[in-house]
Amino acid sequence: MLTNKKYSSILEVMYIYNNPKPTLADAWEVLQLEDKTLNIIEVTELKDLNPGEYFKLKPESKKVYIKGEYLRKEKRFSCTDFEDINKERFLKPTTVIWTQFEF
Repeated sequence: MLTNKKYSSILEVMYIYNNPKPTLADAWEVLQLEDKTLNIIEVTELKDLNPGEYFKLKPESKKVYIKGEYLRKEKRFSCTDFEDINKERFLKPTTVIWTQFEF
């Protein structure tokens, strides 16, 4: 369980609690601590996002991705980089993402 200490990012929380992979519940706890340095409005999983919507993998990340189609063989979603459409990543549906940000 998290304390009332204010954290600068989800990565700091995962480092402190020795959790290498952040979960959606951990991300919500960080946002509920009312940290003013995070300008992220919503944290969700990739499977809840509509195709064509923008997202970030980390709150402080500069890279913005666009959700693509689901590939049944890979059991992952195809996601392309906003700035370079030749870069493509395949992410699990349960990947924690950050949406509704300004860039």
